[in-house]
Amino acid sequence: MQPRRRNPHGGGGGRYGAIGTASFKRSKPNRRGAGAIAAPPAAPQAIPDDVLQLFFKDATTQMKQSLLQYVRAGPHTILTTVPGDTRKYKKRSDHARLATSAKVSWYYDLHFLGWSLEGNARHHEFGIDHLGYLKGHTTLLKSLKKVSLNGRSKDMLTCANCIEHAIHPSSPSVTLPEDLMQLIHLLRNFDPKYYPLVLGHVCHEVEAVKCALYVKMFNRLMVLKRANITTYFKIMKALPYSNVWISEASKNVHPAHVLHYDGRQMSKKIKKIVLRFLTTRIKYDTGAEGLLNFRRNGEARLEKDYSVDFGGRVEAALTGAKAVFDLQPGVAAGPPNPIDRRLASRIGSAVAAVLQKSYSSPEAAKQAAIAAATTVAQHPNLCEEIAQNRAAKAAKAAAAKAAVWPPAVPQAPLMFDSDQIEHMFDVSTPLLLAQFQKAMFDEWQVFQLDDGQKVACLL
Repeated sequence: MQPRRRNPHGGGGGRYGAIGTASFKRSKPNRRGAGAIAAPPAAPQAIPDDVLQLFFKDATTQMKQSLLQYVRAGPHTILTTVPGDTRKYKKRSDHARLATSAKVSWYYDLHFLGWSLEGNARHHEFGIDHLGYLKGHTTLLKSLKKVSLNGRSKDMLTCANCIEHAIHPSSPSVTLPEDLMQLIHLLRNFDPKYYPLVLGHVCHEVEAVKCALYVKMFNRLMVLKRANITTYFKIMKALPYSNVWISEASKNVHPAHVLHYDGRQMSKKIKKIVLRFLTTRIKYDTGAEGLLNFRRNGEARLEKDYSVDFGGRVEAALTGAKAVFDLQPGVAAGPPNPIDRRLASRIGSAVAAVLQKSYSSPEAAKQAAIAAATTVAQHPNLCEEIAQNRAAKAAKAAAAKAAVWPPAVPQAPLMFDSDQIEHMFDVSTPLLLAQFQKAMFDEWQVFQLDDGQKVACLL
């Protein structure tokens, strides 16, 4: 006969022995004489050290600040002025952007190691250690369980709620950026195949990286167009703004000028700039392919040699010329028609004349250019001298009215930087980059700008 095995936890008696001082008793036999025995409690699960690294051992000494303190050091999203546009760009703070990335990465690491919290985590149970890494409080350890499909979904739903309501609390004046809303949607309706997408989502990146990522995806798409036309059309079909992107892009004078770019080097004379802009047809077709080509060419054009405009005179001149296009009936429904060359020349002369003067602010110069251009355009049959005089008077009145506005500091970079370029394209097509990334991912085209896995450090 085999000797009775001793219970490693100590104690004795009964079929199962005892854990500590607790023991199990046989239940009362039923009528059939079969005794039902109560099941023993599950033994505590041994948590691997790799998993414990995601949690504080002692939050009082290891935690530098809570996650909520970190993200609420300032506004999570601010409205930023966009060159050549009246619309504002929704710029997230570095704290909100990094906290979002760290939160997604934390749950990914937990699931990758084979564990989950099954949604049992609250916003205040996370903090940042002195090295800048996100960690959970020890109170979360009791909720750890082996990962399951349901547990993953619950965790990602909790992560989405934290991002939307704790990291980006609601504000009546600012709504969340569209790419961030797409990430939240992916987390709420989580599919495990989207782990790489939510980890490397474009909303985690700064604007300069977004521009570089777009170029990389565009170049790959052009390869697919030659190598696999079926995949190419699937990606193109998933892109938004196919029918409205031209009218949206035309609201900003700088992308609008790219739309009308005729291939010649930009003139330094205001009259010629206005003349070319008004008499050149848009060079792109409506549809997703035209949109992608426009953005790729626009980035290169704006980065290379477009914005040498120290006094803001070119932007003011293009603003006035664009106001002439806005006078055309039905312009919101389609591309504007070119202006008669003779009339465009007179408009260019009027705008150049009023912009020779100095104004109190860039806004006053823009209003003067608009008044001069639209005055000449609305009276095409007047003799040129009378039209020029009327344009000068209208420009003077418009500039005086705009002078009561707070004067803005003119920005005069030699070239637009990547942040400004991303702002200009984003206000026109805010969901394009995120949807382009997802469409490429759905066809097994995964992109990142570095070879290693990112470490979400918050400091």
